[in-house]
Amino acid sequence: MRLPRVLLFLLISFFVLLSKGEAASSDWLEAPQPPYPLVSALHKYSGTVTLRLYLKKDGRVKEVKIAKGSGSDRLDAAARMAALQWRLDPAKLTPPDTEKGRLIEIEFKRGANDANVARAVLLDAGQRGSAWQRRGVIRTPSSARYFHRKPGTVLLQFTIGFDGHPSAVKVLQSSGYPPYDQAAIDGIQTWKAYPQFVGETVKVPITFVL
Repeated sequence: MRLPRVLLFLLISFFVLLSKGEAASSDWLEAPQPPYPLVSALHKYSGTVTLRLYLKKDGRVKEVKIAKGSGSDRLDAAARMAALQWRLDPAKLTPPDTEKGRLIEIEFKRGANDANVARAVLLDAGQRGSAWQRRGVIRTPSSARYFHRKPGTVLLQFTIGFDGHPSAVKVLQSSGYPPYDQAAIDGIQTWKAYPQFVGETVKVPITFVL
């Protein structure tokens, strides 16, 4: 499942994040900026997130805490997940960076056309029935075929991570058969959403039919 080329062009053109402070510093070897969450663009949310990054000796981020939120949980989550991918030049690392953390700011500034692009993308995803660019196969446990011999449904909840894959997956409603639950948890992590859905909390029912 792919987005039309026109939509991809619009996303690249309009879903731009303007960052300030440390984000523009040459101290960082890697500082990927988060995609603007679609729902936030749709509702015209903007704001600045102040993060405290605790760094490892190699400059990679060990932990991220929100020092001051933007007022939007989606923007905060998108900024936090992006910051986990940052890497400071080890030569610029100081003791406070590992002990007290380094403050950075990520600013989400909505462009005039972002809401229209968000509507187009969400509409397209709705028409296609999914916001997923890849859905891996969730296999039925062999024990269910030979011993359990009953269908079942698992309701999962998770957050779309920075890499597009589900993270913090948990079972909201069990199937009543633990192998089904575990197969659903393992399988859903092979799925990958479009970048604009990073930070979204999603609920997905997984049904096993024999």
